[in-house]
Amino acid sequence: MMRIVQCEPERHGEKILALLNDAILNSTALYDYKPRTSEMMTEWFNAKIKGNFPVIGIENESSDLMGFGS
Repeated sequence: MMRIVQCEPERHGEKILALLNDAILNSTALYDYKPRTSEMMTEWFNAKIKGNFPVIGIENESSDLMGFGS
């Protein structure tokens, strides 16, 4: 069963970074041309928190993050 979660930097940051970088390297879904760094991910999450913008994820029954939206 899948469940909706509020993503947290400490728990989901590395997985979101991996998902973003996969999209950057293997698709045209993002307009970035170089993979993002961990520092960029920290800044991204800080901007979301500061702006009160949610980062919502979907986890599987093993609590693996399968996708996210913001």
